[in-house]
Amino acid sequence: MLDAGYERATVLRLAFIALLVAQALFGESGDLCEQKLPESVKTQLTSEFPGYRPARLTDQAPDATEVNDGCITVAVGDFDGDGQKDVALLLTNPQSDAVRLVVALHRAAGWAIYSLPTWCGRVSGCYVQTAKPGVFRRSLSLGARLSSPDERYQIESRTENVVSGTVDATGIVYVYSNGKWQYAWFSD
Repeated sequence: MLDAGYERATVLRLAFIALLVAQALFGESGDLCEQKLPESVKTQLTSEFPGYRPARLTDQAPDATEVNDGCITVAVGDFDGDGQKDVALLLTNPQSDAVRLVVALHRAAGWAIYSLPTWCGRVSGCYVQTAKPGVFRRSLSLGARLSSPDERYQIESRTENVVSGTVDATGIVYVYSNGKWQYAWFSD
């Protein structure tokens, strides 16, 4: 008799293979992560980041996609407090496996695109998600020295925020305030 963990892993692997086959047969437009992005955002990102594309569900390890709907590379929230839905996502360059963390803030005339610092070496194993308003404190284990002028020991936010990092390893919160982005490492 097989144990439940082995059976669950086998089911996840089979589901992942079925997803790959479906995308091969029906094209890439069926990707769950890409479906979360408005067409206008995709068009603008293609123009601003040549060679990059939004990370897809198939770019992730099957065990990393067990949360929510499985897409851990796109997050939607009101990151600037204007009542409009904004999008945070990971872009990947299929040729080099480089990763970019990008936020698209919804504006009347289109999207304001921001490229934020990320420490993800490759898209597999990286995530982006929305965090509720709150106070975020820098992890004490990182020491006393900040790495950039945009990094903070503590950030207080009254809007939703972007969190990104590597699965089971890091969490960096990005807060948009007064027209600029600041961040704090809150786990490692």
